[in-house]
Amino acid sequence: MTLVGLSLLLTWLAGIAVGVVQAARARSRLDVALTGITSTLQALPAYVLALALVLVFAYGAALWSWPAALHLPAMGEEAMGSGFLPLWQRLADRARHLVLPVTTLALIGAGGAARYVRASTLEALRQPAVRAARARGLTERRVLFRHALRNALIPVITLAGLQLPALFSGVVFVEAIFGWPGMGRVAVQAVLERDYPVVMAVTASFAVLVVLGNLLADALAALADPRLRTAS
Repeated sequence: MTLVGLSLLLTWLAGIAVGVVQAARARSRLDVALTGITSTLQALPAYVLALALVLVFAYGAALWSWPAALHLPAMGEEAMGSGFLPLWQRLADRARHLVLPVTTLALIGAGGAARYVRASTLEALRQPAVRAARARGLTERRVLFRHALRNALIPVITLAGLQLPALFSGVVFVEAIFGWPGMGRVAVQAVLERDYPVVMAVTASFAVLVVLGNLLADALAALADPRLRTAS
């Protein structure tokens, strides 16, 4: 839950920021460059990006004598013997072990989120209410954030709830590569050992997450859009 929660938070913070920048600079060189980057990240398998980050920031950092801050651990949740460290040092060690797996999931998720936010924001900018706001003399920044983005985020909130089970499926590979103790790693070990009851339990858990993701998406959409509450 720690891994998925942080990944989901960073995914949508980065995705919304990049998508809004692309919509504001639509068809510019920056938009074209960001579209290429986000499309590549969206299509990149999680295990490929995870192995690349391990190669660069774990093995490569030691080989190339990078600063200690860039030499990140690639295995486990915490270092051996960290239980004997003071609380703040143990938390810092936990954070260093989270960097690579969270970055892997967040980068891939942010690629898809940014493309969705860009399309949704561009559609909102074409609405009559936005044209009326511009006609009243409002600044472009106020029009973008106060009117366009507010309407564009309603379908994005729905997508955020539905992305929860997708993140858990991606965690299976990431936890196996980084040796992270979690449900994904247990699922991989169960498949290799032909432990069918555990495989069925993990599959059932993912199915429950799909249902909860749909319910969460509906609830968040109703909170964001008063029209849905009125209709219900």
